[in-house]
Formats: sequence, C-alpha cells, structure tokens
Amino acid sequence: MPEEADLSLLDPEIRAELRSLPKGLAEIIGRHLAAAGLLIDEDPELALEHARYARSKAARVGVVREAAGLTAYFADEWAEALSELRAARRMMPGPG
Repeated sequence: MPEEADLSLLDPEIRAELRSLPKGLAEIIGRHLAAAGLLIDEDPELALEHARYARSKAARVGVVREAAGLTAYFADEWAEALSELRAARRMMPGPG
C-alpha cells in the first residue's frame, strides 16, 4: 500500500458513499481505492489488485464497483470492466 494512499485523495461524494460501511472498513476500502487511483497510470495491474481487494470487501457499494470497472478497463481486462461498470450502473442513483 503506497503511504500516500489516503482517504483525503478521494472525492467527497466517494467518501460519503463509503460511510455506509463500518468506519474501520471504510478506511481500508478508501485507502485501497486511493491506491488504485495513484497507480492506475504507472502500474494498472497493481491498481487493479487494489480495486479487486476493495470489491471483495465492499461489493455492494456502487462507487467501489465503478472504481473496479474503470481500473479493469485501464488494465485491459475488458470483460471484467464491462461487468463491473454494469453492476455500478444498477447500484448507483441517477439517470439510467
């Protein structure tokens, strides 16, 4: 886990959605999402590992599924990206 992977790097809307999780778990998931964001350009495969970990612990949180989908896309995991982004779309409010 990169030291600079901190919840403060996440968008306030993402942090708000993570509040649906227990506090300790929300911090862990947030750090993994932040790490995925930090690594996505230089090491998309490692970024995907962080996103997959977050998904394994918080699969019912829409922003986690969206992050997993976007990270999978950058790692050239097309089928996984499509599956995750479809799941995120079903879970998240907004125009559909």
